[in-house]
Amino acid sequence: AAKVNEKTRAIVIINPNNPTGAVYSEETLRGIVEIAKRHQLVILSDEIYDKLVFDGQKHISIASLDPEVPMVTFNGLSKCYLAPGFRIGWGIVSGPWEVVKDFVEAIHKLARARLSTSHPKQYAIPVALNGNQNHLDEVISKLRRRRDLTVTMLNDIPGISCVRPEGAFYAFPRIDIPGVSDRDFVKELISETGVVVVHGSGFGQKPGTAHFRVVFLPPEDVLERAYERIKKFMKNYLARRGLKAA
Repeated sequence: AAKVNEKTRAIVIINPNNPTGAVYSEETLRGIVEIAKRHQLVILSDEIYDKLVFDGQKHISIASLDPEVPMVTFNGLSKCYLAPGFRIGWGIVSGPWEVVKDFVEAIHKLARARLSTSHPKQYAIPVALNGNQNHLDEVISKLRRRRDLTVTMLNDIPGISCVRPEGAFYAFPRIDIPGVSDRDFVKELISETGVVVVHGSGFGQKPGTAHFRVVFLPPEDVLERAYERIKKFMKNYLARRGLKAA
């Protein structure tokens, strides 16, 4: 709420989250709804990873919590249905019609003028959503093992700490070195090891902290080699600067 000012028009959430893998609790979501109501804001909710949750977590669509708050809920086939090449996604507009009608018409105008989604591929949407979902069991099982490997190996590296992701396929480990630049750290890591990660400041991390994002989609043997390289890099990184992990 402290971030809201006269220029604020909307609240954007990603649930499950990219880059942290967090799954928002109902309490957190209701808090966001109350902020939106108080300040008359639209909520834009990216829920593309909604079925990729672990350890008994439950994804709650924020639009289900209050029909009176204008919201747009985004989803698609690329993540949960393993079809990123289809480029098929959608937005569901909810809330009082008198509030959202101009927005809906603006979307229609944009779609008529600019968007050109492949029409035949749109027939895949109802088949995917209404069809057999058994593929998700195998997907989630593989991702859970890779998530566990990621958390274990990263937390074993001095100077790095990693919170266990609850969903999606990202982790957001923290670099526990005072004053470190996450951008410079990532550049050196890529240059010296060939392991590609994304600097945390690209995602709006908390000021004064340093993180990087990893994607744990690759097979476990590939992840193991990558994390071993990061461990070796971190040891050398600290040594040549005469630093110690926090």
